[in-house]
Amino acid sequence: MLPAVWAILGQVTRAEALATAVTDPDRQLDALMRVVGTLAEVGQHQQAEAIARIIADPDRQAQALARVAEALAEAGQHIQAEAIIRTIGDPDRQAQALVQVAGALAKAGQYQQAEAAARSITSPYCQVDALVRVAEKLAGAGQQEQAARVADQAEATARAITRPDRQADAMAQVAQALAQSGDSIPPAGWLQRPVQPTGGQPQ
Repeated sequence: MLPAVWAILGQVTRAEALATAVTDPDRQLDALMRVVGTLAEVGQHQQAEAIARIIADPDRQAQALARVAEALAEAGQHIQAEAIIRTIGDPDRQAQALVQVAGALAKAGQYQQAEAAARSITSPYCQVDALVRVAEKLAGAGQQEQAARVADQAEATARAITRPDRQADAMAQVAQALAQSGDSIPPAGWLQRPVQPTGGQPQ
């Protein structure tokens, strides 16, 4: 798409002008998202963030900001990445974006920062997703002991999820992470083991 091409060439103003000139709302959103993604990919994070913030649709803006934060995390700029994520007002969208950042930090080998980002997620389901991503990257890097430790944390968090369908999904993710970490195979019935309700709303 032409706006994204201009973004690659460093013509940010021209890329933004072309994207915003698209009259169809859905196509304009797609054009802006492409420009944001392209700018983030080539390391022009500030420009990418600025364009992300002109996107009016809350869901798409959150996705765009998450893409910028992910690119920052991959570049080792975890403080800036998390700062952008914290500006997303909706808790669910923020949690999902933090999952992406934790995964990107782990991919970049910044395991401590990745684990800290994962632990900061208040949604248990999303926290499990993030911890599993960190554990898998640790295992892939040959750090089996650390991977098993993070997978154990993910299991403990998964067992606190009170919605049965979400807990089952989270536990399946943990089982995969444990297998990759080289930890012992869970016993039969492990995934079906019921959680003891602790009160509060389903997670």
